Amino acid sequence: TQGPRSPGAPTVYAGPDITVASSATLNGAVSGSGVTSLWYPYPGAPGTVSFGSAGAAVTTATFSAPGNYTLMLRATDAVHAPAYDAVVVTVTAGTGTTSGSGSTSGTSGMTSTAGGTGGSDPGGSGGGSCGVGGLAAMLGTFAAWRRRRPG
Repeated sequence: TQGPRSPGAPTVYAGPDITVASSATLNGAVSGSGVTSLWYPYPGAPGTVSFGSAGAAVTTATFSAPGNYTLMLRATDAVHAPAYDAVVVTVTAGTGTTSGSGSTSGTSGMTSTAGGTGGSDPGGSGGGSCGVGGLAAMLGTFAAWRRRRPG
């Protein structure tokens, strides 16, 4: 009922979920013709986020307070619907930098193809218990996944 889709829709991958002390290297990736990208924090973060270059898929992020942050990466090309993906960053109270290696929740590895069949089960294969902050981050990621899921 929606008609044919034009080829070349943007795709996006925000990278694996990570745990850091105060700053992180975000290893996102976008593809498509004429695609621009933008990092932004999902509402409800425990503090502020400063990006080295919010318009670059690979950039740095510095966090003002410990807690769970859901960072969204958006890819647009002015032709297709935007594509989104999220990475959950858990900021501990320590100092220093750790960059993306490993997953801390079941949301890593989600990819999105705007208008296509991309996407991933928001439950994923991660697990363990989570507190209120972890639950809020998971619900934020689920909401983002739900918005970009076709259908």
